[in-house]
Amino acid sequence: SRKKMSDVPSFTQFNPRLVPWQYRALCEIENFDYSQGVYEVLLSGAVGSAKSLLMAHIVVKHCVRYPKARVLVGRLSLPDLKNTILKTIFEHMEGDFVEDQDFVHNKNEKTIYFSNGSEILYMSWHDKKFKKFDSLKLSMAAIEELTENAGEYWEAIRNIYERIGRLPHVPQNLFIGATNPDGPEHPAYKHFILEGIEH
Repeated sequence: SRKKMSDVPSFTQFNPRLVPWQYRALCEIENFDYSQGVYEVLLSGAVGSAKSLLMAHIVVKHCVRYPKARVLVGRLSLPDLKNTILKTIFEHMEGDFVEDQDFVHNKNEKTIYFSNGSEILYMSWHDKKFKKFDSLKLSMAAIEELTENAGEYWEAIRNIYERIGRLPHVPQNLFIGATNPDGPEHPAYKHFILEGIEH
């Protein structure tokens, strides 16, 4: 196989056991009873704690495992999104997935189409056009830097969350937010901590 251009492990090289918290998070995602609804995961840690890699792995695994899954990968700013989680997803797929064979990247539609019918849509909402999410049907959403979405931008997160679980053929419905820690005044604190979500 050709040499990888980055130090991000490929999909088949990824070993979550090297980082105990990653393995615990994956086990909890695997073992959740999805008949109860959407499973919500908050990955909170310092810069360099490999949150983006774990999130990229979960996104790709979901798309590969469940044909015709649809995942929204999002961040407040599109340039930031392309430089973080989207870049990590492509680096994670490198060496295992062949473009135009296993997947097609349509930059105009901001969508990665997999050969099994699954899709990764990547979107931002710095323009405050939150209604663009209203028609989406998702099985998963992965939000990078969740706590960037203070004030009115939290509406985007709520709208995206409401679109998960609308693909009955996909049994696993997930919402994952990754972030550096923020203060208790942020709505993410209220949602994930005060309302009793453990992650």
